[in-house]
Amino acid sequence: MLYLVGVGGAGSKIVDSFYQKNVVKKIIQRIQARAQWEFSGIAVDTSEKLKSLSNVPSKNLALIGKSRVKGHGTGVDVSLGRKIVIEELGLAMAKLSGAVKEKPWAIILFAGFGGGTGTGGLPVIAKKVKETYKCKTLGVFVLPSIGEGRVYSKNAFENLESVLSSVDGSILLDNNVVTDKGEDILSAHKHVNQQIQSFFRIIDEAFLERCFGVQATVASYKPTSEHLSVKDAIEKMIRDFLFLRFDVEKSEKMVFVARGNLDFLYGHDFAQGWAKNRFGVEMEFEFYDEPGSNSLEVGLLIVGTKDLNGRFDEVREVAKEKETSDLDDLLKDIHSIF
Repeated sequence: MLYLVGVGGAGSKIVDSFYQKNVVKKIIQRIQARAQWEFSGIAVDTSEKLKSLSNVPSKNLALIGKSRVKGHGTGVDVSLGRKIVIEELGLAMAKLSGAVKEKPWAIILFAGFGGGTGTGGLPVIAKKVKETYKCKTLGVFVLPSIGEGRVYSKNAFENLESVLSSVDGSILLDNNVVTDKGEDILSAHKHVNQQIQSFFRIIDEAFLERCFGVQATVASYKPTSEHLSVKDAIEKMIRDFLFLRFDVEKSEKMVFVARGNLDFLYGHDFAQGWAKNRFGVEMEFEFYDEPGSNSLEVGLLIVGTKDLNGRFDEVREVAKEKETSDLDDLLKDIHSIF
């Protein structure tokens, strides 16, 4: 049994988009061919924008913090977001309990880094989920675009490790990679959400086991050619659909995934050797053959993305300057005393 939990505005929109694109139905069919298998999602937020979600069932929406923030959200106040989730954790868990039909083997949590509710509240919910259901948790997280403001980046930087450590495995994407290509922030959110959907549409339940105990990122696309080199597909995903900047050569391994008519693919062995020579990483494969299909979808899981290639250098520099300034002020105060 698999369940989705969106926390905060970004996380809730991702869960909503899963319903919108009917990804749930496709994953149900691929995870397990049983009529009683269900895939359900809930959304938790402090903003009344939650009510504007048009696809998540209304009974699965948890609007929290109404007495504190009056439905206006927590903005970028991570501490307030954490406090509200702690205070109203019972409501969020009641919504999840209502969605759970049988003991889950894993629960996937979604959130954007930087905002108050997602950044502050997700670790609280993740901890309670593990205590309640004794299941694995996978976090799918989206870093903010620099254009969303310095405070978002600062919040993401300061809370990155604590949020990642609250789940059993994580998949990380970055809106900033998309905005750097010229897209506006709203378009970036849309592209990242679609990328998450597309990857989950390809894989099955067993594949998710690869995502636990690691920090990873994903990419995917639907080729138009009926003759596709695995190497070319990987290069295209890294170039055009990898929404996270990191040193690929420092990653641990790549897993190439393909679903559909596998006769369209060739060059598997060559791609393995190329990946080893080019990036120094091992290449594994996961194939879902659908004989007779007239299409193919491919994906890439890259495990070991801890080196984010200077993503937060500017934030670190500002923090260092502030520390220096605070120290100078303290020394002046000390000198004034004597």
